[in-house]
Amino acid sequence: MPPDSKLASQFSTLIGRWKRLIPLVGDPVFPHRDALPGTVRDAFGSFVRSMRMQLTTAIEQDLKRIAAIKTTLKRWWTEHDLLTVALLRFGEDGYTELMKWAMEASGSSELALLLQHAFLKHFNLFETCTPSKPAAIHSQFRTDYGNYPDMVMDFTTLVVVIEAKTGTDEHETRTSKEGDTLKHAMQTEAYPWQVRETLGRSDSLPVPVVFVTPDRCKPQNERALRLSYLEFAIILAHTLSKVPEHCIHDSLRWAYKAVISHFTVCGLSQEAVTFIFVNDNSLPLDKLSLIQEISDRLGEVPYGED
Repeated sequence: MPPDSKLASQFSTLIGRWKRLIPLVGDPVFPHRDALPGTVRDAFGSFVRSMRMQLTTAIEQDLKRIAAIKTTLKRWWTEHDLLTVALLRFGEDGYTELMKWAMEASGSSELALLLQHAFLKHFNLFETCTPSKPAAIHSQFRTDYGNYPDMVMDFTTLVVVIEAKTGTDEHETRTSKEGDTLKHAMQTEAYPWQVRETLGRSDSLPVPVVFVTPDRCKPQNERALRLSYLEFAIILAHTLSKVPEHCIHDSLRWAYKAVISHFTVCGLSQEAVTFIFVNDNSLPLDKLSLIQEISDRLGEVPYGED
């Protein structure tokens, strides 16, 4: 489904109308159609046929993507979400550290580079930077302005700033140094140039910012990139599935399963999680809200493809 919030809202409205029309409309059979003027009746029938085709196509495409991520995730899925059991759900600092750990691959530079390549490719940044070694990753990076972006990935020729949220809104942050007139800007707008300046890099250095949330909510900076925790889990699972099993130690494999499983369920209802793993790719009209819930967190990436 389109990530744009306005289109998503329109899609949601159409879904609601579609669900209400299903019991009334056959092929097209409308119980009270004879009570309508001919032109209205014909226009209504045309509308129903058009909406049926468009919505069915869109839903079927979403179902294919859900089937693809099911295939991707099932090797790295465990029902035992110990992070939630330990009451660590929705902790922004904790999630930042988990993402950092996952991208560093517990010190395995070869695996870390593979995962970081996949992360860059997800945002079409691989052409901007094709690193030959893993990035230096800093969590709670302190800028010269006293701010702390959640994570900074320094590839030398490209720096990626990651701002993670788990329920709080993006807020204003200081853009003036101590002693200067107090100024503020939103986090996703201020962090790129502040990080660049703090690192002492050229103004031409690309510094994209990735806004990570449970539901891909829109950042204040329109140029910022969006990512859901579910998407991050898919990036990890899809990349790790290409690695021969003997190249990942059992203990590391278990740890990745714990992280991937937890991020999969972050921001999803239990019904949506169940739907991902049990749906047979049919078109269940009573599950449209779950399909939409999952699709909201996937953007437009054709998951399951390289």
